[in-house]
Amino acid sequence: MPDSYRQLAEQYLKTVRGLMDQREAAEMVYLADKWQIVQDGLAAEIERLAKAGLITPYQVGRSAEYQALLAQANRLVEIFADDTVNIISNEQKAFAALGWAPALAGVDWVSRSLPVQAILNMIGRCQDGSSLYDMLMKNYPDVIGKITDTLIRSTAMGINPIETARLMAKDADVLGWKALRIARTEQLGVFRSASAENFKRFDIAQAERIEQPDCCDECAPLAGEIVDANDMGDEEWHPNCRGTWLPVIAE
Repeated sequence: MPDSYRQLAEQYLKTVRGLMDQREAAEMVYLADKWQIVQDGLAAEIERLAKAGLITPYQVGRSAEYQALLAQANRLVEIFADDTVNIISNEQKAFAALGWAPALAGVDWVSRSLPVQAILNMIGRCQDGSSLYDMLMKNYPDVIGKITDTLIRSTAMGINPIETARLMAKDADVLGWKALRIARTEQLGVFRSASAENFKRFDIAQAERIEQPDCCDECAPLAGEIVDANDMGDEEWHPNCRGTWLPVIAE
């Protein structure tokens, strides 16, 4: 049995990471299934457009096939964005709850007020304050632009319609991957924010940065870094980063 604060806190953090990984894995499957609906719904429109033989932006913009693709894509992506925001928001709440839970053994935390409103204000939003929906939808024009460029370039190069359609579908898939990245990034952001609020609640002065064993080369040197708890919000976290904080308590 662990007998020091650090052992107890590390054990707690390991348990929390396991719970978050389980929730995230289920969420990734859900979002992948939802994105597959978008892909299936666009397949026929992309195929028709690839066969139209359009080689200039003017031809593409004026074509009925292109307008049909835009209308279908807009409808399906809006539905996907709504579904994605709902599940990410739900997971943000769950991750916030894990961040609120104390990593302190033997502390009477129940009697202390939770910073509920401060964290609930973050639900459905990104760390920069923008809405999750806006974050997802702002990528939509870029994806459509890539699809259009691929169509024009491939047609001009004489690439057959089947391959052209495959390349266009690959461009569209970028939005699905971005949704998965946003989910991972923003949920862990809420967990860290909830942890920071929890540290303030217990008057913890310092925090130690904890990285996963398989973390990236950028984060590996930062493992074990000690920062003032008031500076936790200034720390840089890249998209998909799984790093977390451990409160520093004198033994």
